[in-house]
Amino acid sequence: MPKIEIYSSRLCPYCWLARFLLNKKGVSYTIKGVPLILGWKPPTRNYREMVERSGGQTTIPQIFVDGEYIGDEDTLQELEQKGELERVLKMDAA
Repeated sequence: MPKIEIYSSRLCPYCWLARFLLNKKGVSYTIKGVPLILGWKPPTRNYREMVERSGGQTTIPQIFVDGEYIGDEDTLQELEQKGELERVLKMDAA
């Protein structure tokens, strides 16, 4: 089973959309919390790690599968529309 990580905040509607899609696919994932205060993300350890791993992306959510950077919620939606999300999430690798 692939290791899926999502950098996310409880206050971010885009994070909820990404998590909803992952839940709909029935995959398990680990949430790495990124605080969100009135649109500002304090430079916590998780935030700095996310920016480094994603090549400088500062928006949330950011999704990784087996350590590979996938993108944000827009990327997940695009992959779903193209019918490629299951492959990217390595759902057939179980």
